[in-house]
Amino acid sequence: SVDRAVLGNLEYAVPSGCSIADRSTHQRAMVEWTPPDDNERKESISIVRVERAALATKGNRQIERLLRDAQSTLPGGKFTTPVRFSTKHGLAAVRIEGELVPPGQRHAYRRIHAVVAIGRSLVHVIYTARELDREAFETVVESLHAGGEG
Repeated sequence: SVDRAVLGNLEYAVPSGCSIADRSTHQRAMVEWTPPDDNERKESISIVRVERAALATKGNRQIERLLRDAQSTLPGGKFTTPVRFSTKHGLAAVRIEGELVPPGQRHAYRRIHAVVAIGRSLVHVIYTARELDREAFETVVESLHAGGEG
């Protein structure tokens, strides 16, 4: 089951029972969701919305490059080639998958990072955990839409 959530006029779903932490700044809106249990897998889902009208309307090629470049700076990062896709709401998106070793850690964490263009905004969905739960990531990405669109 899922819980419904909003970030500005953005609506989406998260796995039921997750806790939210607002990490917004004056430059971007951001929330981080974590499971309600002891979180042994060190799982988190971050949703970041930035207003980037020029980039959001230029197409996925530039977003692919920026997404690939951003992952290459992560410690111990090994990521696949970015993949374009459309969400069930018909939104253009790009996703990249791989692993990283966070500072101070010895074990690799899995990460899936998607960027979804919604109007004049880019919405980043960043799933990180020791063990991947693709369904949790897909729940958020596939539910993203601007308020009032379903």
